[in-house]
Amino acid sequence: MMEWLHHDVVELILERLPVKSLLRFKSVSKQWKSTIESRSFQERQLKQGQESGRDPDVLMVSASTDESLRTPVLGSSFSSVKIPTPWDKEKATTLYSVSNNRCDGLVCLYHPFESGYVVNPATRWYHPLPPCQLQQLMISQGESYFKLEHGLFKLGFGKDIISSSTYKPVWAIQLFRDRP
Repeated sequence: MMEWLHHDVVELILERLPVKSLLRFKSVSKQWKSTIESRSFQERQLKQGQESGRDPDVLMVSASTDESLRTPVLGSSFSSVKIPTPWDKEKATTLYSVSNNRCDGLVCLYHPFESGYVVNPATRWYHPLPPCQLQQLMISQGESYFKLEHGLFKLGFGKDIISSSTYKPVWAIQLFRDRP
């Protein structure tokens, strides 16, 4: 059947499929793998998904010390995916927070004393973030950072509106200097 369909038609069909199916279809042929991994295809597939109004997936992160419950899980109505993460390999016990926003399916996991991670739960891809200056300060001061009540922090994550293909983590800090 593949020889009967022009590849442009195949691409239009693939754009409408969920990411989980696309991951399986990468093994059909080198051409399909190349297409599915191309930046332009991924952008079209993302746009198609946003326009179709599909139900959003939910990312749940468990703080359980039980190894099987500790990895972020992407949930949908009928399936879930265990995401291989660096802390699975290291058998670490660090508990990561999830940024409140997600952007184009990407989420940011962070911890004050560790490098954060940008994670794509659908493709199981992750990328470590270098520690920012705030984290370097917290690491150098250790637990005394919190005893000195410097402030609260949260990590935001979004897309650069000027360069539409760049994603940026942003630390928001509330200082307690004027506190009574």
